[in-house]
Amino acid sequence: MKNLRAHHLLSFLAAGGVALAALNFSGSNTQPLFNSSDSFVLFASEEVKIEEGTQISSGDIGSNKTIDVQKDAIINGNLFADKITLDKNTTINGNVSFNKLQIKKENANIRNSNQASFSTHS
Repeated sequence: MKNLRAHHLLSFLAAGGVALAALNFSGSNTQPLFNSSDSFVLFASEEVKIEEGTQISSGDIGSNKTIDVQKDAIINGNLFADKITLDKNTTINGNVSFNKLQIKKENANIRNSNQASFSTHS
C-alpha cells in the first residue's frame, strides 16, 4: 500500500461509480413515475380515463403513463402523468405535471396551475 497515491484512489472510485451507474441504467423508460399511490384518489399504472361530464371534487390523480380527460369534465385536484390529454370544455382547478400534454380541442382550462413537465431520466 506504499505506492497507493491519491489519483489512484480517485480513479478507482470514479471507475466504481461508472460501473454502478451502468448496472442501474436499463436504457428504457420502464421505471414507474411513482413508487406509491397512497396520496392519490385515483391512480393507475397504465391509464386513468375520466369520462365525459365527470366532476371530481378534490384529490390528486396520477398515472405512470396516461391520463385521458374527456370533454366537459371538472377536476378540483392535481394531475400527474407522463402524458395528459384534455378534451374540450375541460376545467382543471389544480396543478398539471407531465412530459407530454395534448389538448384535443379549444376551451380546455387549467386554473390556478403551475404547469410543469418533468423528466423520468436521471
